[in-house]
Amino acid sequence: MIIKIRNFGKDTVCDINELLTELKNYSGLSVSLQYKRPSGINALLFIDPIIEKNGDIIIKDAYTDDLYTIQNIKENFEIMKT
Repeated sequence: MIIKIRNFGKDTVCDINELLTELKNYSGLSVSLQYKRPSGINALLFIDPIIEKNGDIIIKDAYTDDLYTIQNIKENFEIMKT
């Protein structure tokens, strides 16, 4: 599952399994995740990745402050395998 992390020209392409590692580079910034739904339509998710003091990363929705995990990003946003 390929995802593009976008932040004003500092873009990264990664696999869903590498997402947490890559998001550490964007801690404290608002970024978008660009991905394809199973229908083939491109979609965006706007998030704020935050590194906690213990080193864990929190993924928050940039607009609603809902918390995400990699698993619910896979399930709820229907990221397709490419």
